Amino acid sequence: MGYYKNMNKPFLKSFIRDKRKVFSLTLEVLVFVLISYFFGIVTKANYKEAWEFETSDMFHEFQQANDVRAGLNPYKRILSGDLLINKKYATLFPLYYYFLTFVGSFSNYNFEIFIDHIRTVLFWSALLGSAFLYIFFRQKNMKVLGFLAVVLFLFNRWSINTLSDSKQDFIAIAFLIVSLHFFNSKQKLAYLFYGLSLGIKHLGIFVFPLFLTPFIYKEQKPKKFFLSLLFLFLPVLIPALPFLLNDYKAFLFSMLFSFTRKPATTSIPFGYENLLILYNIGVKNNKVIYYLIPRIPLLFSMLLNIYLLFTKRIPVYFYPVVSLFLFISFNPVLFDQYLTWVTPLLLMGVVEVSAVKKEKVHGKI
Repeated sequence: MGYYKNMNKPFLKSFIRDKRKVFSLTLEVLVFVLISYFFGIVTKANYKEAWEFETSDMFHEFQQANDVRAGLNPYKRILSGDLLINKKYATLFPLYYYFLTFVGSFSNYNFEIFIDHIRTVLFWSALLGSAFLYIFFRQKNMKVLGFLAVVLFLFNRWSINTLSDSKQDFIAIAFLIVSLHFFNSKQKLAYLFYGLSLGIKHLGIFVFPLFLTPFIYKEQKPKKFFLSLLFLFLPVLIPALPFLLNDYKAFLFSMLFSFTRKPATTSIPFGYENLLILYNIGVKNNKVIYYLIPRIPLLFSMLLNIYLLFTKRIPVYFYPVVSLFLFISFNPVLFDQYLTWVTPLLLMGVVEVSAVKKEKVHGKI
């Protein structure tokens, strides 16, 4: 009998341990469902009526998507501008407009119905991003902080405002978070999701140096690295090829506009507007200088941050949030949706720094 009792002990321990795991996982799922439920209530309470979008970016993007569907090139409009004044140009990669066309196909290209569908996509994108954000914390045994991170990500004022305005940022953010999650485990998948993020909105371009680190750190052979890089560029370049061939100048200028445009207001706290006006001798005649002056501090700070990353002076996951902070701090143009990107990247960066410190304390570094 003693033999059978001893033989059953490991089984009982394993059974109890498995039951605890199942209970814990069930509890985690229930908490996430509860958070999602309240998130749905909050977002619906802040929905705008369809008529309120008539002058919005989403309305113009919907029209540009219809142009793409009709075989027109919406990027050509920028050739009549000056790369400074915003006249609702098509400034996103073609993947985004194809995506809008796809969503529009379920609404018979009726804008009112389309808005309802795009809200649903944005809502589930936000939950996808928050789920992978939680998994990032969970893998580091920080479940409670993970749920706190999810709440902060979903319910902060910038996120709610971004959803209320039906901005595309949550789709791009979700793809970026998924990409960072797979970065150290499934690289090709990580690069593909990062490419999808850029294809929806290229604000994540500041994170691009992070995806060069496997090559810079000599962690991968060039052949394997450039194969991964191909996965990144596929969703960005393949949809763009028809527009590049049709009018490459119009396409490149449209992509450049986000970096050269002037703010909608004339008062900028950093005085860049005054630089352009007061110190204008010979500058207005040299458009390259005229466009780049407001971005010089941003350029230098970004290069410094890239240097710190490539020389391993900052943790890998801390780099993205520093990049976004620098962009928000020095870019003359600022929108609320930019701050939506900072929250998840900041939380991931803090966890990464904390993990590095723990490893140093335990002598693993």
